[in-house]
Amino acid sequence: KEIIAVDQDPMGRQGKRVSNINDKQIWVRPLHNGDKALVLFNTNDTDAVTITAPFSLIGISGAAKFRDLYEHRDIGIFTGG
Repeated sequence: KEIIAVDQDPMGRQGKRVSNINDKQIWVRPLHNGDKALVLFNTNDTDAVTITAPFSLIGISGAAKFRDLYEHRDIGIFTGG
């Protein structure tokens, strides 16, 4: 339900790919309530990878709360450097 809610956000803005390096993509989408949806996408079909999304790249500063919508769990609060 959470992923569907992001997909059907009333603001209707399209997500934007802000990075595409070595099979690692980062997508950001603004939501109507001021939140941002962030997608870390591995296009490599054979290996698990670590993807780092710098706050400056995704347009946030200070502290931000992150949630895994697929797992339905809060990940934590992180601060950008």
